[in-house]
Amino acid sequence: MLPFGHIAISYLISQIPRLKGKNLNWKEVLFVILCGTLFDVDFFLLEIIGLPGRIHHYLPTHTLLFGIFYFLILYILLRKKLSLSVLKLGALAMVSHLVLDDLDYWFSLLGLEEEITPQIFWFYPFDWRMNVEIEKLFSSFSPQKFSFVSLIKNYITKTPKVFVLEVLFFISAFGVFLRKCLKTLKQKTL
Repeated sequence: MLPFGHIAISYLISQIPRLKGKNLNWKEVLFVILCGTLFDVDFFLLEIIGLPGRIHHYLPTHTLLFGIFYFLILYILLRKKLSLSVLKLGALAMVSHLVLDDLDYWFSLLGLEEEITPQIFWFYPFDWRMNVEIEKLFSSFSPQKFSFVSLIKNYITKTPKVFVLEVLFFISAFGVFLRKCLKTLKQKTL
């Protein structure tokens, strides 16, 4: 899934407390969104060092084990500044990132999308398939420059159902955001 989808889902996760009449402040919302997009930092780091960012799902940094590591660092640094419920929402956003990245693989297993390889190796370092995929990627490596257009085109044609879901998530998040803004504006004018 593209960062837009991860941001949208993370924003929607940050709005869960509203169901109980509680609102997160903007710093807490940003924290949850940061947690939901944290895994994609490796995409940009690969591009900076000259490797194709598209291989970032096959790195250890895009696994549940590293997610736990990331969360522990965030917890240690922010446990006194953020409530436990906000930290839990951040953890949920992190797990949602991995689930959404692997969704196209699960859809392919069900025959709903073109057949693709696993995107997330949940049991890293014990999943032997990750090594096979990394070897395949590096044996076919060509130092082509990153093209966002080709990435989008590939994404839409190979996993159209996941792309549609991502668009729906984005529209939903935008709708929730607009509704919240309009409600806040209305309260300020009264």
